[in-house]
Amino acid sequence: MSAFGVKADIEHPDRHWYSRCMRSFFSKTWFRVAAGITIAVTILIAVNWPTVTLLSAIASSERRPALLNDASWNDPASAVRFHRRFGENTSEEELAGWLKQNRFEIDHAAHIAKKRVYGLPCNEYIDVTWSSSEDHSIAELEAIISGGGCL
Repeated sequence: MSAFGVKADIEHPDRHWYSRCMRSFFSKTWFRVAAGITIAVTILIAVNWPTVTLLSAIASSERRPALLNDASWNDPASAVRFHRRFGENTSEEELAGWLKQNRFEIDHAAHIAKKRVYGLPCNEYIDVTWSSSEDHSIAELEAIISGGGCL
């Protein structure tokens, strides 16, 4: 008897719900299913290791800046989104900020910016050249993307 006159061995029906769940969770059936899935995934990775490695490398490789996604190799006119964003009379400072944000190597005096994109299956070189007017707005702009070697 407890201090309140209630039998101590009477338990609330939900008192051990956690232990009941854990017992069913770690039951033999569940363990066999989990072990089977683990073994199957391990075999798939082991058999397809070169493919898994290549896909992982491609997925994690560097990509060109989004504004240049529509550009074709060696065709400056194909970078439509880039030209639309940085058209004539756009501030040279805006262009320089975007180039810096996208980790280009910038030569302000020569009005040239360069970047090498280490991607898979192909590396790319991006060259951006521009000229500016006296009020430091863009007069001409060109972005050329060229291949830097492919697998």
